[in-house]
Amino acid sequence: MRKILSVAHLEMIKSRSVIDRRVIIFLVLIAIISVIALPYIGISTFSMNRGLYIVKVTNSPLDAILASDGRFKLIDNGTSDLQISSSGIQLSRTERSLAALSAVDETIKEYSNYQLKNQYQKDSPEYYTAFPVWIDVTYLDSSLQIVSEETIVTSIPSPTATQEQNISSNLTPEIAPGPSVNVSGTSPRDIRPPFPFMSIMVSFLFVVPMFFISQLYSSSIMDERISRKGIMLLASPIRGYELVIGKTLPYFIILLVFTEIATIVLGGGFRVVLIMLPVVLIFLSTAFVSSITARNFRELTMFLVFFSIVMGSYLFIPTAFVNIHEYSIISPLTLVVNQLEGEVITNKGMIFASAPLLFVSLLAFLFGTLLMNEEGLLVKVEVLEKILDSIERLMHYLGDWRFGVIAIGTLLVPFVFMTQLFLLVIFFNIMNISPILVIGISMAVSVVVEEWTKALAPIVLIRKGYKNPLLLGILSGTGYFLGEKGLLLLALASIVQGDLGQVLFVGAGYLLVIPLGIHVIGAVISAKGITSGWSPQRAVLAASVLHFFINLMIIWRGDIFG
Repeated sequence: MRKILSVAHLEMIKSRSVIDRRVIIFLVLIAIISVIALPYIGISTFSMNRGLYIVKVTNSPLDAILASDGRFKLIDNGTSDLQISSSGIQLSRTERSLAALSAVDETIKEYSNYQLKNQYQKDSPEYYTAFPVWIDVTYLDSSLQIVSEETIVTSIPSPTATQEQNISSNLTPEIAPGPSVNVSGTSPRDIRPPFPFMSIMVSFLFVVPMFFISQLYSSSIMDERISRKGIMLLASPIRGYELVIGKTLPYFIILLVFTEIATIVLGGGFRVVLIMLPVVLIFLSTAFVSSITARNFRELTMFLVFFSIVMGSYLFIPTAFVNIHEYSIISPLTLVVNQLEGEVITNKGMIFASAPLLFVSLLAFLFGTLLMNEEGLLVKVEVLEKILDSIERLMHYLGDWRFGVIAIGTLLVPFVFMTQLFLLVIFFNIMNISPILVIGISMAVSVVVEEWTKALAPIVLIRKGYKNPLLLGILSGTGYFLGEKGLLLLALASIVQGDLGQVLFVGAGYLLVIPLGIHVIGAVISAKGITSGWSPQRAVLAASVLHFFINLMIIWRGDIFG
């Protein structure tokens, strides 16, 4: 423990010279201001569309009406999107001008609706004759269920012939009294779908500091690799895992402090910090692996941008659909938003959202730690060679090579699972546009990732002289099968039951023999191709094509395409 704390202390001293103190103060101030201002965002009059359209109004009664809508900026002269005068409206045939005209029409209707509401007293017969349809909208609890809307249309007696004659198409003020009724709800025109602005802001507040801190962390490790200072640390009586923990600890504590501050200000509890723990680990682990595998700072930047886009999409997109779609539970940030809104978070929901991130981050640290040696820090090779090197070292620690192949196949399943969840996040919202195309792309990506995962351990052994592709394929496929079934116990039925979920997790509820056979056949083909002199890419591609068509037949037989 003393060695770990010594490395952490040295890392903190070094970080002071990496980044200017003024930059740190600036980032801290921005974070504090954001945290303090966040609770007031939901009640503010902030409008993202303020001053969106420029309208020139001359001698028109619409002047006062448009002034009440913040989307319009009224001018007396100059270039404008619309020109409104007593003689009419002039517009150009541009998309912006047409959009402005549509906004003007909407504002006029809203103003007329407002005037009509103020003309009659609420709960009077005339009021309900002017607004005959009233709807109650109830948003159901959807922590682990499909979210739906329950609409109740209140039954109102049919108007008499006299009333029908007096109600004009424009709902003019001259409206005859209708039957005396008491209804609750709102007019259909006043219903607005909820915009998850608060959810998005909460997501940015928790995650943005992680982007900055993880980049500082990866830059520190990369700098030591290039300057070869890391070799000096390895020469000291410090083990590789102690060095990794010590260098990671300061950045981990900083991110926990940021998370705790945001949680306290937002009124959350310790459970919010617990939910965010895997998110902190996944950012640090991807930064660590990127710095170990990259050959230079330019390649490191490319890796960091890639992982930032992937993790940002994985965390942000589902959160935008909180209380709207069941797929939102994929992201831990959804649980954070629900917790802050006072909803009950079940242990099952926490496990499903957090377990994949936790497993992947721990495995990434494991494989990166295996590369913390002189060869791993100095030798600049391709990413695939780094991965194979770490797998070879892990199999050496595991002892028996047969057990090692099974264990590697099992341990790598969380990476595949995360990839499939990411595909759900990206594609679920466009399933209705082109379901066959989306299912095809999702399935193709999934099988390629699966076959690469199963082929890694056999590749290592084949390079060392093992030439039995059948045995290697059986061991690797069986290991992957065991890991897949174990991890899928954490999956929710609402995710797997969907069409896209069946594509990505096909075999989860099917006959166990079928997915086991598919995994073994694919692994055997990859191993056989490599032993026959094929490149790993070519062998994995052949196995992926066969796997794809087998999955396609299973899905077609299951009538997913209707």
